[in-house]
Amino acid sequence: MTSPLAILRASARLYRAEAPLYVGYASWLLLTYAAFVLASFIHDPAIQAAVTIVVQIADTLLWMWVGILITLITLDVIGGRRPDTTKLPRAAWLMIWPFAWVSFLQGIVSLGGFLLLIVPGIVFAVWFAYAQQVLL
Repeated sequence: MTSPLAILRASARLYRAEAPLYVGYASWLLLTYAAFVLASFIHDPAIQAAVTIVVQIADTLLWMWVGILITLITLDVIGGRRPDTTKLPRAAWLMIWPFAWVSFLQGIVSLGGFLLLIVPGIVFAVWFAYAQQVLL
């Protein structure tokens, strides 16, 4: 069995080798952060609320895209392939809707378990914790 320290070292080596790629895609998340900051300067509450809702939707989609993209990059690197930066963003974009659907179903199942009792909710949440990664 592989020791936890060996797993941590392998993970650190993997992420260190591909750090510029990971950081480059993760930095896209700064755009919506900047949009939230700029929206806070809007004085009209109705316009500010509308802009914030639009930015929140864009932020959610961007978070899913970056999460899928980083997972796909990691799968390529672990598989011994060089990540194709021209095809991966498109592949990640095509996976957003199935990813969102699986996340929605996971939430419904966990919520249903918590409505039954606390213990089934915890069991369902643990069972389906990695549903999105299985999808990818």
